[in-house]
Amino acid sequence: MLSFDIGVRYRLLENTLLSSQCFLLHLFAWSFGFDVLKKNAAEKLYVLPFSTTLSARSWLLGRFSGAAILVVGMGLLFLLVNTVLFTALKIETFSVLMLQLLLYVASACLSLAVIFFLSCFLDVLSALIYGVVLWIIGHGLDELLLLTDQQFEPVVQLLVQCFYYLLPNFSFFDISSQALNRLPIETGKLVFILTYPLIYIVVLLDIGAAIFSRKPIGQ
Repeated sequence: MLSFDIGVRYRLLENTLLSSQCFLLHLFAWSFGFDVLKKNAAEKLYVLPFSTTLSARSWLLGRFSGAAILVVGMGLLFLLVNTVLFTALKIETFSVLMLQLLLYVASACLSLAVIFFLSCFLDVLSALIYGVVLWIIGHGLDELLLLTDQQFEPVVQLLVQCFYYLLPNFSFFDISSQALNRLPIETGKLVFILTYPLIYIVVLLDIGAAIFSRKPIGQ
């Protein structure tokens, strides 16, 4: 009971901390992804899957993995900072807050994959801009689907449903209301949230590799 009271007392701090870390994780992913892609484009790097043993998919996955590892590393650093801070404040029931932070890391990695995918047929700056726009849109897909189900015609509902399932849905990763109120997360929902970015990233990179083959990335 005491730990719960303390958790309520510091709820504003927890919310502010998680929100700022979410923004910083995505900002870091975007900036580092842009830097990597810009460097590749400037150096005119080619993938020649027919003349080397390195396939377009392996090359693109390798570049993405290097950037994603740095994003994960930053997430782990935030995890350490939060653990020390919450322990010092004697907030004992903060495991669900750590889970929210890890989901933000997954969200940042998915956003990074979207930018890498878009860079296969757009210039690097356009890929970054559209990637950020898709991240913003992806946070409102749940609300948009609910709104159209209640107020719009079936044709519009069908169109929105197509966007809902095809576009990256970043609202899946936001469980902050449950985390701040220390509510349990359903196991099935958690498994879905964790597998969703993995599947989406693999599909994006496979399609991107097909487009990217024998073409300089970002050109």
